[in-house]
Amino acid sequence: MGGRGIALGFEISRNLGTGGVLEVKYEDSKLQSIGDDPNLIPKELHELLLVTKFKHWEYEKEVRVLVELSKTCPAGKRAGTSIPLGRTFA
Repeated sequence: MGGRGIALGFEISRNLGTGGVLEVKYEDSKLQSIGDDPNLIPKELHELLLVTKFKHWEYEKEVRVLVELSKTCPAGKRAGTSIPLGRTFA
């Protein structure tokens, strides 16, 4: 594909996170919504936005696990700044 990056693989439980392991859906076109207010996006579309990518990325066979950052970050750390993976890469 010509790109550079890193792929991480994990053995995980299917019931991990708030909704379990979610398989990414790959689509030929963008999802459509009316308006820009995220509070007005229908729940079904909101859920699709979390697990949908462009068809070009289908070779990745990606899955996602959704978690509440407030339940994963140690006390005193700002949520959303990092999630430690156990090893630091330089």
